Amino acid sequence: MFHIMLGIAAVFNNLYIIIWFYFILATTFYLLAFTKLNTPLLLASTMVYLGAFELIARMTKCSPFIPWEASKYIFTVLSIIGILFTFSFSRKKIVGFLIIMLTIPAILIDKSEMAKLNDIIFNVLGIINIGLGLIFFSALTIKKSRYIDLFSLLIYPCIAVLTYTFIKTPDLQDINFSLGALTATSGEFGSNQVSTVFGLGFLLMSMACVLDWKMLGSKIIDGLVAVAFLIQGLFTFSRGGMIGGGLALLLFLYFLIYKNQHASAIPKSVKRYSIPALIVFFLAINYANELTGGKLLFRYQGETEGTLRGSRDRDLNTLTSNRNLIFFSDIELWLENPVLGSGAGSSKYLRAEGQGTAAHIELSRLLAEQGLPGLIIFLLILYSGYNYFKETDSVLRAIKVSIFVLAIFTTFHSATRTFVTPILISLCAINVWSPKTTYDSLSRK
Repeated sequence: MFHIMLGIAAVFNNLYIIIWFYFILATTFYLLAFTKLNTPLLLASTMVYLGAFELIARMTKCSPFIPWEASKYIFTVLSIIGILFTFSFSRKKIVGFLIIMLTIPAILIDKSEMAKLNDIIFNVLGIINIGLGLIFFSALTIKKSRYIDLFSLLIYPCIAVLTYTFIKTPDLQDINFSLGALTATSGEFGSNQVSTVFGLGFLLMSMACVLDWKMLGSKIIDGLVAVAFLIQGLFTFSRGGMIGGGLALLLFLYFLIYKNQHASAIPKSVKRYSIPALIVFFLAINYANELTGGKLLFRYQGETEGTLRGSRDRDLNTLTSNRNLIFFSDIELWLENPVLGSGAGSSKYLRAEGQGTAAHIELSRLLAEQGLPGLIIFLLILYSGYNYFKETDSVLRAIKVSIFVLAIFTTFHSATRTFVTPILISLCAINVWSPKTTYDSLSRK
């Protein structure tokens, strides 16, 4: 309720967002200095919450009071502090360290001679935070109830974004649903970032429903909020975030049910709520499609106004909103500079297609700007997720695999420009302690 009220207040004045942001930050440092709380867990909680707080600050134009990429800076600083409190060695820490070290050469190179400090930070800090997150979060060992609490901290700011967007959205009858991404239904902000957060919210609340977490106090409320994330996300007409959330949910159910070797290990809530949840969500998609006059389905099929008129063919360009052109231009840059790349932040000035456009595909950006080290970085990130497929706890395996895949999928339409990828990969790295592996493992019961 507080975050719903915060979203409502933000419509009228961004001062509420600024005050609350710094109140949380000040409280964290006060607790660090004057209490004996679990320091690593406190730091991790703040990083998760303020990271998810990033989008509402951007949408309400809180810069410069809350810098545009404040969550990245906070993640960097707090994870370094956290590393100082957690001395240990592990395979995940080595992977994180290698990712950071391999990023350094690109910072020292600029083949465009145009990349500014902001360009470098904008493109590199997300990858560095993944490395720092693997080092710090892999040192945490927490109870299953605390692990669920971290997901709650992640969802609360997303609810504020949902509330803000819902209020800012005009009457649907007044919206011209064209076959492109819409700002009218995404809080007058970038629909790609908004739909990415809504896709994440949909996934987390759906998992809460299926596992009977009662994340918001009631499974009915959890279900309603999941549907709200789904419908509002679909209305943005930005496909990447919602496709990612949907695929991650299907993957979650697949590993939970079909890849589970022991039927007794499947939580009772899964058997009870999975099918009804899927039915409700498919009905919600159909309802949203009808409200848009059928254009929602056309949008997800890659149709445009031109393809429907017959003046343009439906091809890879229409399906990817021209991201494929940026991808192949980045590959050309990589072939020109295969060893060390063109330098961090330089690709948007050098690529043949999409000049001046921020990177949308992290893999191609890594190849173009960081060359062979960039390729190794991406492979290391994939390697970090390998062990999640071998988790002994079936529910934990399904959770970690689904959110890790969503983290990687997000890099193919939003690069690492949002908080989603570093935080989700970091959450996967946490060691979750459970006294036993039973059907209700990872439920609050």
